[in-house]
Amino acid sequence: MAALRLNKSITLIELLITIVLFSIIVLSFSSIDLFSRRQLLNLERQSTLQNELSILIAHMSKNIQKATGTFVDFPININAAAPGGPLMTIYLDSNGDGLRDKQVAYRWDNLNYQVKYYDNYGSSPGSLEVIANKIRSFTMSLPNGSKSHYVELNAIACWQPGQPVSYYTNPCNKILTRVTMHSVSLN
Repeated sequence: MAALRLNKSITLIELLITIVLFSIIVLSFSSIDLFSRRQLLNLERQSTLQNELSILIAHMSKNIQKATGTFVDFPININAAAPGGPLMTIYLDSNGDGLRDKQVAYRWDNLNYQVKYYDNYGSSPGSLEVIANKIRSFTMSLPNGSKSHYVELNAIACWQPGQPVSYYTNPCNKILTRVTMHSVSLN
């Protein structure tokens, strides 16, 4: 009596099911990897923009807090219609003796999306330094005119400032703050 031999082989259906399941697993892992890379890139861009805004606000705050003047002789002048972009000039006490001895300025260059700082601004601006890039919008204001003892700063930074906002390709950050002028008398 001949023994029946069992052939151990894989049918075509089993092979197709295995290939489909393996493909689904590979596609799932590659999709997770792609999503993670995009998230990481977006977070890196957001962090860079936040750093730009933090440096800008810290730099401006340092000088605004040194502003020296009175209600009559106000230390800050904001010209939103200045040629070359909005300009804020600050008279400050740089050596701590209570007297104005220096004028600095900040200008938002809306064509190049930069905020520029002029050290020793006057009839002929001194050295120029770009302190922030990728600034899509920037406003400087005295909320109650020259009756305020603070300056309001509002900035929006985008990865590609001239392009529409997009979560993955063009993230943006916004900051709004008020900086107090400690040495300004409103009496």
